[in-house]
Amino acid sequence: MKAFISEGDSNTIAFLIKQNEKITAIRGNVHIKQFGLVKITQKADSFVKNDTAYILSYLGEGYYDAWYKGEIIQFQDCDPSFTNCNPSFTTLKPAKTEWWVYIKNGSAKFGWLRILDHDLSNIDGRNIY
Repeated sequence: MKAFISEGDSNTIAFLIKQNEKITAIRGNVHIKQFGLVKITQKADSFVKNDTAYILSYLGEGYYDAWYKGEIIQFQDCDPSFTNCNPSFTTLKPAKTEWWVYIKNGSAKFGWLRILDHDLSNIDGRNIY
């Protein structure tokens, strides 16, 4: 895995992380590349059926940040990875995000990891930090 020198810049590599190398995560930031757009299919939380909302990011465990009626709200729905998921919305356009994590390796080198949406399902506290 590549660690980059600057957050948001995937062109300049700071160092490479070897398989099973231990690293320490210091902080992380989510960069929204494209808002998701959903249509509400059933009343849930403060949503009204047939309204639309912009999904800003998926937070995990079924929690989302959304832009709805002029404000940012956090809501819980089912986690799309669950087998019996029946979400209260239909996705019209998926959100696209990048997660940038500032890390330190065992040699005290610092860098940024860029984690894309499709990588998030394979990451948890055991296999990245």
